[in-house]
Amino acid sequence: MAMLAIEKNGSCYCTNCKAKYRKFDGLRQCVDCGEVFERRIMAEHVQTGGLMTGREAAEEAAAIFGIAIRAVQAGQEEFTAEQGIATDGDYLNSDGLLMCGRCETPKQTQIDVPLIGLRIVPIACRCMQEAREREEAQRRAVEEQDRINKLRRMGIASNNYRCMTFANDDGGDTVTGNIARRYVENRAEMLKNNIGLLFHGGVGGGKTFFAAAIANAMIDNGYSAMITTVPELITAMAKDFEAHKADILAQISRVKILVLDDVGFERVTSYGAEKLYEIINTRILSGKPLIVTTNLTLQELANPEDMDYKRPFDRIIEMCQPVHVSAEGRRKAIAREKGKIARDILGL
Repeated sequence: MAMLAIEKNGSCYCTNCKAKYRKFDGLRQCVDCGEVFERRIMAEHVQTGGLMTGREAAEEAAAIFGIAIRAVQAGQEEFTAEQGIATDGDYLNSDGLLMCGRCETPKQTQIDVPLIGLRIVPIACRCMQEAREREEAQRRAVEEQDRINKLRRMGIASNNYRCMTFANDDGGDTVTGNIARRYVENRAEMLKNNIGLLFHGGVGGGKTFFAAAIANAMIDNGYSAMITTVPELITAMAKDFEAHKADILAQISRVKILVLDDVGFERVTSYGAEKLYEIINTRILSGKPLIVTTNLTLQELANPEDMDYKRPFDRIIEMCQPVHVSAEGRRKAIAREKGKIARDILGL
């Protein structure tokens, strides 16, 4: 024999298959197992099979009655707050239930209240449901934007980096720009296969710009990203006798995209080389991509003057796909732009 066990909060479940329902209004049969409910009982009396003293039965009936009344009251409060009285164009259907004049769906329904019988209660019509869905979508969009803003504040401290976006690309290097954009477009595969990038080349080519643009775009798509320099990390790790070192390495390991800008011979000391290796190795162990920018050539990375740096540089080459960024094209584009401005101003 299946019974409908009612919890004190108004939710309920089938005693036969344990299927749970948010409300017991009008439930006569279990949707999951198909058993017809012989009776309704409070959940606390399930173990006794519903056997109770007369006083217990009276108390249970009062409890179920109270839950039902609260359910009806809650529905009325919702109706009052959100739907108010019937609006122009609303009408009654053949069952005497209020219908919305706009979407022609019910604003009322009937429920079977224990010990009371059938009662008419308000419900949301289709246009009200759609309005709620729009509000919920707007709320989720605001929450997502707040989350993205938080990710950007946490991962990109410098306003200079935050301004380096694909929208601000001057088009001076379309080859590197397309590579960077394709990286973001295929971000799932890049992350899955732990593919990083090594932007290398002369000063002024836009290496930092494209690395930061990738990080900003990844954040816009909901991924965590961090842009920093090795000296900044080493200083933070050494502060207060390395009291915060573990936290910093944990952050290096946790973010989806890590950008190390302007990597070189940090402080030209064995200590700097050791800390650089620790940073790179932590990232490797995380199984997440690393993006590096450097003015060093691939030859200088493969055969550094200071051999203390060979280990960390080897790991960078191992993790990152090299992308040569030429400064020549960008310099020429800047020169052309400045020349045009000068000619316009001077009338040349």
